[in-house]
Amino acid sequence: MTPRAAVRAALVNPPHVRGPGRPLENASPPLGIAYIAAALRAGGFPAELYDLADEVPMDPAKLAAAGFFDHDLYGFTSYTKTFDAALELVRLLKANNPAATIVFGGPHATPLAEVLVETYDEIDVVVRNEGEQAMVAIARHRAGDLDSLAGVAGLVYRKGGAIARTGDPHDLPPVDSLPDPARDYAIRPQRLVYDRRDPLNPQRIEFFSSSRGCPKRCTFCSIVVMSPRYRFRSVESLMDEIRAVHERDPFGHVAFLDANFFVHWRRTAEFAEALHRWDPGVTWSATATVDAIVRHPRVVERIGALNCQMLEVGVENGSDSFLARVNKRTTVEQNLDAIRALDDAGIELELDYIMFDPETTLEELADNADFLTEAELTDYIPADHLANTLRLYPGTPARSRYAPGGPGPAEFAAADLYAPIADPRAAAVNRVMTEAVDTCFVGLEQVVRACERAADTSHDPQEMHALAIAFRNVPFAIFRESIDRAGAGELDLTLSDLAASARLRELVALAHEQETRASRPAELANAV
Repeated sequence: MTPRAAVRAALVNPPHVRGPGRPLENASPPLGIAYIAAALRAGGFPAELYDLADEVPMDPAKLAAAGFFDHDLYGFTSYTKTFDAALELVRLLKANNPAATIVFGGPHATPLAEVLVETYDEIDVVVRNEGEQAMVAIARHRAGDLDSLAGVAGLVYRKGGAIARTGDPHDLPPVDSLPDPARDYAIRPQRLVYDRRDPLNPQRIEFFSSSRGCPKRCTFCSIVVMSPRYRFRSVESLMDEIRAVHERDPFGHVAFLDANFFVHWRRTAEFAEALHRWDPGVTWSATATVDAIVRHPRVVERIGALNCQMLEVGVENGSDSFLARVNKRTTVEQNLDAIRALDDAGIELELDYIMFDPETTLEELADNADFLTEAELTDYIPADHLANTLRLYPGTPARSRYAPGGPGPAEFAAADLYAPIADPRAAAVNRVMTEAVDTCFVGLEQVVRACERAADTSHDPQEMHALAIAFRNVPFAIFRESIDRAGAGELDLTLSDLAASARLRELVALAHEQETRASRPAELANAV
Protein backbone atom coordinates (compact mmCIF):
# COMPACT_ATOMS: atom_id res chain seq x y z
CA MET A 1 0.00 0.00 0.00
CA THR A 2 1.30 3.42 -0.93
CA PRO A 3 2.18 5.51 2.14
CA ARG A 4 -0.38 8.25 2.67
CA ALA A 5 2.27 10.95 2.91
CA ALA A 6 3.39 10.09 -0.65
CA VAL A 7 0.16 11.55 -2.08
CA ARG A 8 0.77 15.25 -2.42
CA ALA A 9 -2.16 17.43 -3.43
CA ALA A 10 -2.42 20.84 -5.10
CA LEU A 11 -5.55 22.99 -5.21
CA VAL A 12 -5.59 25.38 -8.15
CA ASN A 13 -7.47 28.54 -9.11
CA PRO A 14 -6.76 29.05 -12.85
CA PRO A 15 -5.81 32.32 -14.57
CA HIS A 16 -8.55 34.89 -15.11
CA VAL A 17 -8.13 36.30 -18.61
CA ARG A 18 -9.54 39.81 -18.93
CA GLY A 19 -9.52 42.75 -21.32
CA PRO A 20 -6.74 45.36 -21.57
CA GLY A 21 -6.79 47.81 -18.69
CA ARG A 22 -9.38 45.80 -16.79
CA PRO A 23 -8.88 45.08 -13.10
CA LEU A 24 -8.85 41.50 -11.86
CA GLU A 25 -12.54 40.57 -11.84
CA ASN A 26 -12.19 38.02 -9.07
CA ALA A 27 -9.89 39.89 -6.73
CA SER A 28 -10.97 37.87 -3.71
CA PRO A 29 -9.21 34.64 -2.75
CA PRO A 30 -10.73 31.28 -3.75
CA LEU A 31 -11.92 30.13 -0.33
CA GLY A 32 -13.61 27.05 -1.82
CA ILE A 33 -10.31 25.36 -2.64
CA ALA A 34 -8.80 26.79 0.55
CA TYR A 35 -11.39 24.82 2.53
CA ILE A 36 -10.52 21.69 0.53
CA ALA A 37 -6.80 22.17 1.20
CA ALA A 38 -7.56 22.37 4.92
CA ALA A 39 -9.69 19.22 4.76
CA LEU A 40 -6.92 17.31 2.97
CA ARG A 41 -4.37 18.39 5.55
CA ALA A 42 -6.71 17.37 8.35
CA GLY A 43 -6.97 13.98 6.62
CA GLY A 44 -3.19 13.56 6.61
CA PHE A 45 -2.43 14.64 3.04
CA PRO A 46 0.01 17.47 2.25
CA ALA A 47 -1.81 20.12 0.19
CA GLU A 48 -0.58 23.32 -1.46
CA LEU A 49 -2.64 26.24 -2.73
CA TYR A 50 -1.97 27.89 -6.10
CA ASP A 51 -4.08 30.97 -6.80
CA LEU A 52 -3.03 31.69 -10.38
CA ALA A 53 -5.76 34.25 -11.10
CA ASP A 54 -3.24 36.91 -12.10
CA GLU A 55 -0.79 34.63 -13.95
CA VAL A 56 -1.51 35.93 -17.46
CA PRO A 57 0.42 34.91 -19.45
CA MET A 58 1.43 31.75 -17.60
CA ASP A 59 5.14 31.39 -16.87
CA PRO A 60 6.18 27.69 -16.76
CA ALA A 61 9.48 28.60 -15.08
CA LYS A 62 7.67 30.42 -12.27
CA LEU A 63 5.29 27.49 -11.84
CA ALA A 64 8.17 25.04 -11.71
CA ALA A 65 10.07 27.14 -9.16
CA ALA A 66 6.97 27.09 -6.93
CA GLY A 67 6.76 23.30 -7.14
CA PHE A 68 3.57 23.33 -9.20
CA PHE A 69 4.46 20.28 -11.28
CA ASP A 70 5.53 18.14 -8.31
CA HIS A 71 2.18 16.89 -6.95
CA ASP A 72 0.23 13.67 -7.40
CA LEU A 73 -3.33 14.95 -7.12
CA TYR A 74 -4.66 18.26 -8.48
CA GLY A 75 -8.00 19.86 -7.76
CA PHE A 76 -9.03 22.65 -10.17
CA THR A 77 -11.91 25.02 -9.52
CA SER A 78 -13.39 26.64 -12.59
CA TYR A 79 -15.92 29.23 -13.55
CA THR A 80 -17.24 29.21 -17.10
CA LYS A 81 -15.08 32.22 -17.92
CA THR A 82 -11.93 30.49 -16.62
CA PHE A 83 -12.53 27.01 -18.02
CA ASP A 84 -10.45 27.50 -21.19
CA ALA A 85 -7.54 28.86 -19.13
CA ALA A 86 -7.87 25.94 -16.70
CA LEU A 87 -7.76 23.46 -19.59
CA GLU A 88 -4.67 25.13 -21.03
CA LEU A 89 -3.00 24.92 -17.62
CA VAL A 90 -3.93 21.23 -17.25
CA ARG A 91 -2.34 20.42 -20.60
CA LEU A 92 0.86 22.18 -19.54
CA LEU A 93 0.72 20.25 -16.27
CA LYS A 94 0.22 16.90 -18.00
CA ALA A 95 3.20 17.58 -20.26
CA ASN A 96 5.36 17.96 -17.16
CA ASN A 97 3.63 15.41 -14.89
CA PRO A 98 1.72 12.82 -16.96
CA ALA A 99 0.98 10.59 -13.95
CA ALA A 100 -0.97 13.26 -12.06
CA THR A 101 -4.64 12.73 -11.22
CA ILE A 102 -6.71 15.70 -12.36
CA VAL A 103 -9.96 16.61 -10.59
CA PHE A 104 -12.29 19.44 -11.63
CA GLY A 105 -15.02 21.08 -9.59
CA GLY A 106 -16.92 24.33 -9.28
CA PRO A 107 -19.96 25.97 -10.87
CA HIS A 108 -18.94 25.18 -14.45
CA ALA A 109 -17.94 21.56 -13.86
CA THR A 110 -20.89 20.57 -11.67
CA PRO A 111 -23.69 20.77 -14.30
CA LEU A 112 -21.39 19.54 -17.10
CA ALA A 113 -19.70 16.71 -15.20
CA GLU A 114 -20.34 13.85 -17.62
CA VAL A 115 -19.57 15.96 -20.67
CA LEU A 116 -16.24 17.12 -19.25
CA VAL A 117 -15.02 13.64 -18.39
CA GLU A 118 -16.19 12.26 -21.72
CA THR A 119 -14.76 15.11 -23.80
CA TYR A 120 -11.41 15.82 -22.16
CA ASP A 121 -8.97 12.98 -21.57
CA GLU A 122 -6.98 15.25 -19.27
CA ILE A 123 -9.78 15.32 -16.69
CA ASP A 124 -9.96 12.15 -14.58
CA VAL A 125 -12.71 13.07 -12.09
CA VAL A 126 -15.32 15.77 -11.65
CA VAL A 127 -16.59 16.56 -8.16
CA ARG A 128 -20.16 17.84 -8.20
CA ASN A 129 -21.09 20.49 -5.63
CA GLU A 130 -18.96 20.70 -2.47
CA GLY A 131 -15.55 19.09 -2.49
CA GLU A 132 -14.10 18.55 1.00
CA GLN A 133 -15.31 15.00 1.60
CA ALA A 134 -14.92 13.94 -2.02
CA MET A 135 -11.33 15.16 -2.39
CA VAL A 136 -10.22 13.44 0.80
CA ALA A 137 -11.78 10.22 -0.51
CA ILE A 138 -10.04 10.64 -3.89
CA ALA A 139 -6.72 11.16 -2.10
CA ARG A 140 -7.35 8.02 -0.06
CA HIS A 141 -8.10 6.13 -3.26
CA ARG A 142 -4.90 7.39 -4.86
CA ALA A 143 -2.98 6.37 -1.71
CA GLY A 144 -4.46 2.87 -1.81
CA ASP A 145 -6.51 3.32 1.37
CA LEU A 146 -9.80 3.18 -0.55
CA ASP A 147 -10.41 0.39 -3.04
CA SER A 148 -13.12 2.08 -5.10
CA LEU A 149 -14.68 5.48 -5.71
CA ALA A 150 -18.08 3.91 -6.24
CA GLY A 151 -19.23 4.71 -2.73
CA VAL A 152 -18.11 8.35 -2.78
CA ALA A 153 -21.04 10.68 -3.37
CA GLY A 154 -20.97 13.45 -5.96
CA LEU A 155 -18.43 12.07 -8.45
CA VAL A 156 -18.23 11.52 -12.19
CA TYR A 157 -15.13 9.67 -13.31
CA ARG A 158 -13.63 7.53 -16.01
CA LYS A 159 -13.70 3.82 -15.16
CA GLY A 160 -12.14 1.73 -17.87
CA GLY A 161 -13.81 2.79 -21.09
CA ALA A 162 -17.01 3.97 -19.41
CA ILE A 163 -18.16 7.02 -17.48
CA ALA A 164 -19.25 6.31 -13.90
CA ARG A 165 -21.49 8.57 -11.83
CA THR A 166 -22.14 8.24 -8.12
CA GLY A 167 -25.20 9.52 -6.27
CA ASP A 168 -25.75 13.05 -5.05
CA PRO A 169 -24.41 13.87 -1.58
CA HIS A 170 -27.16 14.01 1.04
CA ASP A 171 -25.24 14.12 4.31
CA LEU A 172 -23.17 17.28 3.91
CA PRO A 173 -21.35 18.14 7.13
CA PRO A 174 -22.35 21.18 9.21
CA VAL A 175 -20.31 24.15 8.06
CA ASP A 176 -19.08 24.74 11.62
CA SER A 177 -17.50 21.28 11.59
CA LEU A 178 -15.17 22.05 8.68
CA PRO A 179 -11.59 23.09 9.39
CA ASP A 180 -10.91 26.77 8.78
CA PRO A 181 -9.68 27.41 5.23
CA ALA A 182 -5.94 27.37 4.57
CA ARG A 183 -4.48 30.80 3.95
CA ASP A 184 -0.93 30.01 2.85
CA TYR A 185 -0.32 30.06 -0.91
CA ALA A 186 2.61 28.90 -3.00
CA ILE A 187 1.51 31.50 -5.59
CA ARG A 188 -1.12 34.19 -5.14
CA PRO A 189 -2.00 37.51 -6.80
CA GLN A 190 -1.65 40.85 -5.07
CA ARG A 191 -4.85 41.46 -3.14
CA LEU A 192 -6.52 44.83 -2.78
CA VAL A 193 -6.85 46.83 0.44
CA TYR A 194 -10.05 48.48 1.57
CA ASP A 195 -9.42 52.18 2.11
CA ARG A 196 -12.32 52.77 4.57
CA ARG A 197 -13.04 55.93 2.54
CA ASP A 198 -9.73 57.29 3.80
CA PRO A 199 -6.87 56.91 1.27
CA LEU A 200 -4.42 58.13 3.90
CA ASN A 201 -5.28 55.24 6.21
CA PRO A 202 -5.64 52.10 4.09
CA GLN A 203 -6.62 48.94 5.95
CA ARG A 204 -5.75 45.40 4.92
CA ILE A 205 -8.77 43.37 3.91
CA GLU A 206 -9.28 39.74 4.94
CA PHE A 207 -11.90 37.47 3.39
CA PHE A 208 -14.18 34.99 5.15
CA SER A 209 -17.07 32.72 4.30
CA SER A 210 -20.00 32.31 6.68
CA SER A 211 -22.47 30.26 4.64
CA ARG A 212 -23.01 28.09 1.59
CA GLY A 213 -25.73 28.18 -1.00
CA CYS A 214 -28.68 30.57 -1.13
CA PRO A 215 -32.39 30.17 -0.40
CA LYS A 216 -33.28 32.35 -3.40
CA ARG A 217 -33.91 30.80 -6.84
CA CYS A 218 -32.99 33.48 -9.37
CA THR A 219 -33.03 31.92 -12.84
CA PHE A 220 -29.60 33.20 -13.88
CA CYS A 221 -27.59 32.18 -10.82
CA SER A 222 -25.03 29.38 -10.96
CA ILE A 223 -24.71 29.37 -7.16
CA VAL A 224 -27.94 27.43 -6.69
CA VAL A 225 -26.76 24.94 -9.32
CA MET A 226 -23.48 24.49 -7.52
CA SER A 227 -24.70 24.61 -3.91
CA PRO A 228 -28.50 24.60 -3.68
CA ARG A 229 -28.75 23.86 0.05
CA TYR A 230 -28.33 26.92 2.23
CA ARG A 231 -26.28 26.28 5.38
CA PHE A 232 -24.59 28.78 7.66
CA ARG A 233 -21.96 29.03 10.36
CA SER A 234 -22.60 30.17 13.91
CA VAL A 235 -21.38 33.57 15.05
CA GLU A 236 -19.15 31.84 17.60
CA SER A 237 -17.43 29.83 14.85
CA LEU A 238 -16.96 32.96 12.72
CA MET A 239 -15.47 34.97 15.55
CA ASP A 240 -13.08 32.14 16.45
CA GLU A 241 -11.70 32.17 12.90
CA ILE A 242 -11.58 35.98 12.69
CA ARG A 243 -9.64 36.22 15.95
CA ALA A 244 -7.23 33.46 14.94
CA VAL A 245 -6.48 34.99 11.53
CA HIS A 246 -6.08 38.47 13.01
CA GLU A 247 -3.61 37.17 15.58
CA ARG A 248 -1.43 35.74 12.81
CA ASP A 249 -1.77 38.66 10.39
CA PRO A 250 -3.69 41.74 11.55
CA PHE A 251 -6.26 43.36 9.25
CA GLY A 252 -8.71 46.23 9.44
CA HIS A 253 -11.65 45.03 7.38
CA VAL A 254 -13.62 41.77 7.18
CA ALA A 255 -15.19 40.96 3.80
CA PHE A 256 -17.64 38.08 3.46
CA LEU A 257 -17.74 36.12 0.22
CA ASP A 258 -21.12 34.52 0.91
CA ALA A 259 -23.69 34.39 -1.85
CA ASN A 260 -26.16 35.79 0.66
CA PHE A 261 -24.92 36.82 4.11
CA PHE A 262 -28.07 38.62 5.26
CA VAL A 263 -30.51 35.67 5.25
CA HIS A 264 -31.15 35.37 8.99
CA TRP A 265 -31.43 38.86 10.44
CA ARG A 266 -30.77 37.75 14.02
CA ARG A 267 -27.46 36.16 13.04
CA THR A 268 -26.51 39.28 11.06
CA ALA A 269 -27.19 41.53 14.05
CA GLU A 270 -25.51 39.12 16.46
CA PHE A 271 -22.37 39.04 14.32
CA ALA A 272 -22.20 42.84 14.05
CA GLU A 273 -22.47 43.11 17.83
CA ALA A 274 -19.83 40.43 18.42
CA LEU A 275 -17.30 41.93 15.98
CA HIS A 276 -17.75 45.41 17.44
CA ARG A 277 -17.29 44.13 20.99
CA TRP A 278 -14.09 42.37 19.98
CA ASP A 279 -12.59 45.32 18.09
CA PRO A 280 -14.64 48.47 17.38
CA GLY A 281 -12.01 49.59 14.88
CA VAL A 282 -12.55 46.70 12.46
CA THR A 283 -15.05 47.36 9.69
CA TRP A 284 -16.88 44.80 7.56
CA SER A 285 -18.79 44.23 4.32
CA ALA A 286 -21.07 41.47 3.07
CA THR A 287 -23.87 40.54 0.69
CA ALA A 288 -27.61 40.96 1.03
CA THR A 289 -30.83 40.73 -0.94
CA VAL A 290 -33.35 43.49 -1.42
CA ASP A 291 -36.16 41.60 0.31
CA ALA A 292 -34.06 41.04 3.45
CA ILE A 293 -33.13 44.71 3.65
CA VAL A 294 -36.68 46.02 3.27
CA ARG A 295 -38.02 43.53 5.81
CA HIS A 296 -35.50 44.57 8.45
CA PRO A 297 -34.68 48.29 8.16
CA ARG A 298 -33.93 48.54 11.89
CA VAL A 299 -31.32 45.80 11.59
CA VAL A 300 -29.79 47.66 8.64
CA GLU A 301 -29.66 50.83 10.71
CA ARG A 302 -28.09 48.95 13.63
CA ILE A 303 -25.36 47.21 11.61
CA GLY A 304 -24.55 50.55 9.96
CA ALA A 305 -23.80 51.88 13.41
CA LEU A 306 -21.67 48.78 14.06
CA ASN A 307 -19.14 49.32 11.27
CA CYS A 308 -20.87 47.65 8.32
CA GLN A 309 -19.45 49.80 5.55
CA MET A 310 -20.80 48.14 2.42
CA LEU A 311 -23.41 45.61 1.30
CA GLU A 312 -23.33 44.06 -2.16
CA VAL A 313 -26.96 43.84 -3.25
CA GLY A 314 -28.50 42.13 -6.26
CA VAL A 315 -30.80 44.98 -7.27
CA GLU A 316 -30.55 43.56 -10.80
CA ASN A 317 -32.97 45.83 -12.69
CA GLY A 318 -35.35 48.76 -12.58
CA SER A 319 -38.21 47.11 -14.46
CA ASP A 320 -40.84 44.97 -12.75
CA SER A 321 -41.29 42.82 -15.85
CA PHE A 322 -37.57 42.00 -15.91
CA LEU A 323 -37.50 41.21 -12.18
CA ALA A 324 -40.43 38.82 -12.60
CA ARG A 325 -38.79 37.17 -15.59
CA VAL A 326 -35.66 36.24 -13.61
CA ASN A 327 -37.64 35.21 -10.50
CA LYS A 328 -36.16 37.87 -8.21
CA ARG A 329 -39.36 37.94 -6.13
CA THR A 330 -38.84 41.66 -5.55
CA THR A 331 -40.25 44.82 -7.08
CA VAL A 332 -38.84 48.11 -8.29
CA GLU A 333 -40.43 49.84 -5.30
CA GLN A 334 -38.65 47.43 -2.95
CA ASN A 335 -35.39 48.13 -4.78
CA LEU A 336 -35.86 51.83 -4.11
CA ASP A 337 -36.74 51.21 -0.46
CA ALA A 338 -33.63 49.06 0.02
CA ILE A 339 -31.33 51.66 -1.53
CA ARG A 340 -32.83 54.36 0.69
CA ALA A 341 -32.46 52.17 3.78
CA LEU A 342 -28.76 51.66 3.07
CA ASP A 343 -28.27 55.37 2.50
CA ASP A 344 -30.05 56.23 5.74
CA ALA A 345 -27.82 53.74 7.61
CA GLY A 346 -24.62 55.11 6.06
CA ILE A 347 -23.88 51.80 4.33
CA GLU A 348 -22.36 51.94 0.87
CA LEU A 349 -24.18 50.06 -1.89
CA GLU A 350 -22.18 47.76 -4.15
CA LEU A 351 -24.53 47.37 -7.08
CA ASP A 352 -25.19 44.04 -8.78
CA TYR A 353 -27.20 44.76 -11.92
CA ILE A 354 -28.28 43.07 -15.15
CA MET A 355 -29.40 45.63 -17.69
CA PHE A 356 -30.03 43.33 -20.66
CA ASP A 357 -31.42 39.87 -21.32
CA PRO A 358 -32.72 38.38 -24.60
CA GLU A 359 -36.22 39.70 -23.90
CA THR A 360 -35.25 43.23 -22.87
CA THR A 361 -37.29 45.91 -24.61
CA LEU A 362 -36.54 49.58 -25.16
CA GLU A 363 -39.42 50.38 -22.82
CA GLU A 364 -37.72 48.37 -20.05
CA LEU A 365 -34.49 50.28 -20.67
CA ALA A 366 -36.40 53.54 -20.29
CA ASP A 367 -37.81 52.19 -17.01
CA ASN A 368 -34.25 51.53 -15.90
CA ALA A 369 -33.17 55.05 -16.76
CA ASP A 370 -36.06 56.39 -14.66
CA PHE A 371 -35.23 54.00 -11.82
CA LEU A 372 -31.55 54.94 -11.71
CA THR A 373 -32.55 58.60 -11.69
CA GLU A 374 -35.04 58.15 -8.84
CA ALA A 375 -32.53 56.01 -6.90
CA GLU A 376 -29.89 58.74 -7.37
CA LEU A 377 -27.54 56.26 -9.04
CA THR A 378 -26.91 58.15 -12.29
CA ASP A 379 -23.39 58.90 -11.06
CA TYR A 380 -22.61 55.36 -9.85
CA ILE A 381 -19.21 54.03 -10.85
CA PRO A 382 -17.94 51.67 -12.02
CA ALA A 383 -20.56 52.04 -14.75
CA ASP A 384 -20.43 48.49 -16.14
CA HIS A 385 -24.00 47.95 -14.90
CA LEU A 386 -25.22 50.07 -17.81
CA ALA A 387 -24.04 47.40 -20.23
CA ASN A 388 -24.17 44.24 -18.13
CA THR A 389 -25.90 41.46 -20.06
CA LEU A 390 -27.41 38.27 -18.67
CA ARG A 391 -24.90 35.41 -18.85
CA LEU A 392 -26.37 32.01 -19.61
CA TYR A 393 -24.42 29.79 -17.26
CA PRO A 394 -24.65 26.01 -17.65
CA GLY A 395 -27.29 24.30 -15.57
CA THR A 396 -29.32 27.46 -14.90
CA PRO A 397 -32.99 27.92 -15.81
CA ALA A 398 -31.99 30.96 -17.87
CA ARG A 399 -29.73 28.75 -19.98
CA SER A 400 -32.58 26.32 -20.57
CA ARG A 401 -34.94 29.16 -21.48
CA TYR A 402 -32.73 30.91 -24.00
CA ALA A 403 -30.36 28.18 -25.19
CA PRO A 404 -32.20 24.83 -24.88
CA GLY A 405 -30.57 21.54 -25.72
CA GLY A 406 -27.80 21.30 -23.13
CA PRO A 407 -24.74 22.27 -25.21
CA GLY A 408 -21.37 20.82 -24.30
CA PRO A 409 -18.41 22.77 -22.92
CA ALA A 410 -16.92 23.48 -26.34
CA GLU A 411 -19.88 25.82 -26.86
CA PHE A 412 -19.22 27.76 -23.69
CA ALA A 413 -16.70 30.23 -24.98
CA ALA A 414 -17.27 33.69 -23.51
CA ALA A 415 -19.15 34.95 -26.55
CA ASP A 416 -21.53 31.99 -26.38
CA LEU A 417 -22.73 32.90 -22.90
CA TYR A 418 -25.12 35.39 -24.44
CA ALA A 419 -28.24 35.02 -26.57
CA PRO A 420 -29.36 37.69 -29.09
CA ILE A 421 -31.62 40.49 -27.88
CA ALA A 422 -34.89 40.22 -29.77
CA ASP A 423 -35.86 43.91 -29.69
CA PRO A 424 -33.60 45.62 -32.30
CA ARG A 425 -33.88 48.94 -30.45
CA ALA A 426 -32.66 47.39 -27.19
CA ALA A 427 -29.94 45.56 -29.13
CA ALA A 428 -28.73 48.89 -30.51
CA VAL A 429 -28.46 50.33 -27.00
CA ASN A 430 -26.64 47.20 -25.83
CA ARG A 431 -24.13 47.51 -28.65
CA VAL A 432 -23.35 51.14 -27.81
CA MET A 433 -23.04 50.54 -24.08
CA THR A 434 -20.80 47.51 -24.60
CA GLU A 435 -18.55 49.63 -26.81
CA ALA A 436 -18.46 52.31 -24.12
CA VAL A 437 -17.46 49.81 -21.43
CA ASP A 438 -14.74 48.39 -23.66
CA THR A 439 -13.29 51.73 -24.73
CA CYS A 440 -13.78 54.50 -22.19
CA PHE A 441 -15.53 53.60 -18.95
CA VAL A 442 -12.37 52.37 -17.24
CA GLY A 443 -10.69 55.63 -18.23
CA LEU A 444 -13.62 57.63 -16.94
CA GLU A 445 -13.45 55.93 -13.58
CA GLN A 446 -9.74 56.61 -13.27
CA VAL A 447 -10.27 60.27 -14.13
CA VAL A 448 -13.02 60.52 -11.49
CA ARG A 449 -10.73 59.02 -8.86
CA ALA A 450 -7.93 61.39 -9.85
CA CYS A 451 -10.23 64.41 -9.56
CA GLU A 452 -11.49 63.28 -6.17
CA ARG A 453 -7.94 62.80 -4.92
CA ALA A 454 -6.92 66.18 -6.29
CA ALA A 455 -9.77 67.87 -4.45
CA ASP A 456 -7.89 67.22 -1.21
CA THR A 457 -4.90 69.27 -2.36
CA SER A 458 -6.33 71.65 -4.95
CA HIS A 459 -6.57 75.39 -4.35
CA ASP A 460 -10.14 75.08 -5.63
CA PRO A 461 -11.56 71.79 -4.27
CA GLN A 462 -15.11 72.71 -5.26
CA GLU A 463 -14.07 72.91 -8.91
CA MET A 464 -12.42 69.48 -8.73
CA HIS A 465 -15.46 67.97 -7.04
CA ALA A 466 -17.71 69.46 -9.72
CA LEU A 467 -15.48 68.01 -12.40
CA ALA A 468 -15.60 64.57 -10.76
CA ILE A 469 -19.40 64.75 -10.68
CA ALA A 470 -19.49 65.70 -14.37
CA PHE A 471 -17.34 62.71 -15.29
CA ARG A 472 -19.40 60.41 -13.08
CA ASN A 473 -22.52 61.29 -15.06
CA VAL A 474 -21.05 60.72 -18.51
CA PRO A 475 -21.91 56.97 -18.69
CA PHE A 476 -25.54 57.59 -17.77
CA ALA A 477 -25.75 60.45 -20.29
CA ILE A 478 -24.56 58.05 -22.98
CA PHE A 479 -27.12 55.49 -21.84
CA ARG A 480 -30.00 57.97 -21.80
CA GLU A 481 -29.08 59.39 -25.20
CA SER A 482 -28.74 55.94 -26.76
CA ILE A 483 -32.27 55.07 -25.60
CA ASP A 484 -33.64 58.23 -27.17
CA ARG A 485 -31.80 57.69 -30.46
CA ALA A 486 -32.80 54.03 -30.71
CA GLY A 487 -36.39 55.00 -29.97
CA ALA A 488 -36.23 57.42 -32.88
CA GLY A 489 -35.25 54.56 -35.18
CA GLU A 490 -31.45 54.95 -35.25
CA LEU A 491 -30.51 51.28 -35.02
CA ASP A 492 -26.94 51.46 -36.38
CA LEU A 493 -25.64 53.57 -33.53
CA THR A 494 -22.02 53.68 -32.48
CA LEU A 495 -20.49 55.45 -29.50
CA SER A 496 -19.11 58.23 -31.68
CA ASP A 497 -22.65 58.97 -32.90
CA LEU A 498 -23.95 59.53 -29.43
CA ALA A 499 -22.58 62.88 -28.33
CA ALA A 500 -25.58 64.48 -26.69
CA SER A 501 -23.70 67.78 -26.75
CA ALA A 502 -20.32 69.23 -27.53
CA ARG A 503 -19.49 68.98 -23.81
CA LEU A 504 -20.24 65.27 -23.77
CA ARG A 505 -17.93 64.79 -26.75
CA GLU A 506 -15.19 66.61 -24.89
CA LEU A 507 -15.67 64.54 -21.74
CA VAL A 508 -15.56 61.25 -23.65
CA ALA A 509 -12.44 62.38 -25.50
CA LEU A 510 -10.80 63.31 -22.20
CA ALA A 511 -11.63 59.90 -20.80
CA HIS A 512 -9.78 58.29 -23.70
CA GLU A 513 -6.74 60.35 -22.69
CA GLN A 514 -6.93 59.37 -19.02
CA GLU A 515 -3.43 57.91 -18.83
CA THR A 516 -1.81 61.32 -19.21
CA ARG A 517 -4.52 63.51 -17.74
CA ALA A 518 -5.35 61.40 -14.69
CA SER A 519 -1.92 62.20 -13.29
CA ARG A 520 -2.42 65.91 -13.97
CA PRO A 521 -5.92 66.76 -12.76
CA ALA A 522 -5.32 70.52 -12.81
CA GLU A 523 -4.56 70.36 -16.54
CA LEU A 524 -7.65 68.20 -17.00
CA ALA A 525 -9.77 70.85 -15.29
CA ASN A 526 -8.39 73.56 -17.55
CA ALA A 527 -9.07 71.42 -20.62
CA VAL A 528 -12.72 71.05 -19.65
